[in-house]
Order: sequence, then C-alpha cells, then structure tokens
Amino acid sequence: MKKLIFLRGAMGVGKTTVARALQKLLPQAAFLDGDWVWDIAPFTVTEETCEMALQNITALLSNFLRCSAVEHIIFAWVMHEDAIVDELLARLPSGCYQFTQYVLTCDADTLRTHLLTDISAGRRSPDILSRAEDRRQTLLCSSAPHFDLSGLTPAEAAKQLMRLISG
Repeated sequence: MKKLIFLRGAMGVGKTTVARALQKLLPQAAFLDGDWVWDIAPFTVTEETCEMALQNITALLSNFLRCSAVEHIIFAWVMHEDAIVDELLARLPSGCYQFTQYVLTCDADTLRTHLLTDISAGRRSPDILSRAEDRRQTLLCSSAPHFDLSGLTPAEAAKQLMRLISG
C-alpha cells in the first residue's frame, strides 16, 4: 500500500528542505510542495485562489497515488489548521494509501533565524516574521504528531522521520 506523508509547519521551519532529504531516503518517492500549486505574482489569497490551490493539490496527489512507479508521496505545506488536512483527505480517493502526518516544529529563535536568512537573501519579505510565528503558534495546538527540528540537520531529521514512517 502506498504511503501518503504530510509534513506541516510554519513558513521557514524547514519543510521543503527536510522533505527533499526524506525523498532521497524513501524508495520510489514523489514530493509535492504546496507552494508550487499557486505560485502567482503578486501572491493573492482569496476564496478563488485557495480553492484553485486545493484543486491543484488534489489533482497532483491523486496522480501520484495512481502511478505504479510511486510508493511514497511526501506533501509539504503550512496546513496550519487540521481542517485543511481533513479537506484534502476528503478530496482524495480512499482506501489506496496509508496516511501519516507530522507537524514540523522548532523553537521561536530558530524559526526567526531561518526567516532572517531568507529575508537577507531576498527570498522573503520582512512581514513573514509575524505571520510565521502566528502559524507556529496555531500548529502547536494541532493534535497531529509533532516532530521538533531544533538542533537537527535536514539529513538527521529525514533519517529520524524515515524510521518513524517505516515503523
């Protein structure tokens, strides 16, 4: 049975980097970053663009689930509310995968350091700091299993996640 793995976390926590490292460790692994499905300039959050993103995610995840060359599907996105996960799962075909999710966390200082590096490099704007901390706080209340990245390299985090996923 295929394994569908959701990696959730605040912006800047390291979801993409850890997911890429995990993809290299898992056999026949596909990776989808939620940011790819609505790369619009200027970035606009409306009911319409949110629905478009959910439809794009559903289509891509469904295609990976149908593909015989894919055994593991890693999906990384903020998904700060459990309801977002529930909505996505309700849109996917049931019974063809084993679902696992982790909320990737780190302490506030580590998150701030990650974001300041991105801001200095021009990858993010300064307004990300407060939004990311808000998402981090919301995600801390999630009932999903949490995985603390503080003090781990992406490779170390991926190895530990692989062990958890492989059971």
